[in-house]
Amino acid sequence: MKRLRTGPRPQRGLTLVELMVALALGLFVTGVASLTYLQTASAARYGALASEMNEEGALALQVLRSQIALAGYSSLDASGKRVFTDLPVWGCDKGFADTGGAFGAPGTCNTGGPSNDAIAIGYEASLLNSMALLPVPGQPPAPGNCTGTAIAANAAGVFLADHRFYVDDDVNRTPSLFCRGGTGGGQRSTAALVPNVERLRLRYAITRATTAGAIAPHQVTGIVEASALVTADDWARVAAVEVCVLVRSARPVAADGQTLAQLTRHVACDGTVQTATDRYLRRAYRALVPLPNARPAIPRPYEASGGSVANPYAGLAP
Repeated sequence: MKRLRTGPRPQRGLTLVELMVALALGLFVTGVASLTYLQTASAARYGALASEMNEEGALALQVLRSQIALAGYSSLDASGKRVFTDLPVWGCDKGFADTGGAFGAPGTCNTGGPSNDAIAIGYEASLLNSMALLPVPGQPPAPGNCTGTAIAANAAGVFLADHRFYVDDDVNRTPSLFCRGGTGGGQRSTAALVPNVERLRLRYAITRATTAGAIAPHQVTGIVEASALVTADDWARVAAVEVCVLVRSARPVAADGQTLAQLTRHVACDGTVQTATDRYLRRAYRALVPLPNARPAIPRPYEASGGSVANPYAGLAP
């Protein structure tokens, strides 16, 4: 009769082949998980940089649009005349040579060097269209300029906004949208408003030449650079401003197997397709901003003018 073994059975370990298969499967799963994590993290970083860039581009456009739309704003004095009589807007193709010069004064534009445009905007500031500030405790509030500094009234008691927008490097050597705002009495304050703005391009929609004593023409006849507008009469023809800001990401992005052309290919403000070599993302943001305060009259409808569009303001008082 066969006797049954009642003691513990001998344990059997893994063979070398089984161990190698298990190790290979473990490495494969770990590799897939690591690759998935890296791709997800890379996409998250890319998305965060792109989102931040979009926010800064929208903010830069909003700042410029709101200020340009105010250009030329003025109340009326007791005799019905405008209290703001300066140019509403003027600019430079290659930046300001002196951001503290008189408004519209000749010699304040660079003739070479920086390639960024610059624009100066003037209007009557009030507590309704500007930030209200308390410059002196116990004193009534005063309108603030683009840097958050109070504006002092002139001898006639009028607050005049004088804002100069341009691109320069901030203290961290980051290209930024700057504003230099007048505070009254020839004094000005400067501040970096929006970081990572690399390029500011401006063009001006103009009407035909104005006639003294006549209502300003309405129809736009061309879009020109600032250098085409020389005299005050030339700048009085500006009916709208075409704005483009080129914004870059706050940091370079990881390549992650992509080429520079895939990462940094973008359409610049001049309409050309460009590829950067520094792995920064870039995008151009555009807007066309009319000057309602420089063209306040409403033209007659085409039908009401008998089919003639030679003077859409016919019949309106100057």
